[in-house]
Amino acid sequence: GEIDFYFMQKKSSDVNSEYINQTAKNIAKIFNEATSNAPTILFLDEFDAIAPKRSTANQHQMIASGVNELLTHMNNAGEGGVFVVAATNYLEKIDDAIRAGRIDKIVYVAPPDFEARKGMFELMLKDKPCDFGMDYNELSRITENYASSEIKNIIDIIARDAAFNNLERISMDLIMVAIKNNP
Repeated sequence: GEIDFYFMQKKSSDVNSEYINQTAKNIAKIFNEATSNAPTILFLDEFDAIAPKRSTANQHQMIASGVNELLTHMNNAGEGGVFVVAATNYLEKIDDAIRAGRIDKIVYVAPPDFEARKGMFELMLKDKPCDFGMDYNELSRITENYASSEIKNIIDIIARDAAFNNLERISMDLIMVAIKNNP
């Protein structure tokens, strides 16, 4: 919205199909829509499942044809006004042909640091009924290397547990148990 581009977000389940040639057709359809609405930012989430390595010994030809179709469309994406952004937790599982020449820049997004985790706990708990004296420094310390989504998941778990158990307030102990149970 900020740059007035059309935005499309697709995940592996939007692309991959169990039917012969359907994955390749889905990829073509996505890129055709992106091109017809250009300029477009096409965000592909779970990219390792969309473009897995074709060199794997037990890889089925159907998967290879989907990756080949993706390679073809990514070759000309920029000319068609399509800017492709992909996200993965498994960069090493992406086909080498995509990583060499079709993805221009790789940006590593590290887990949040101490201050960011502390701020997340403060923000996510501010509108929830909590005990006084919540130790946000301790929560941040014990969640080192947690991703933002994992911290949000912990807050969601404790909110559900508190509601389910008719607790009036979220305690530090409840949060500590949730963290311990979700390493």
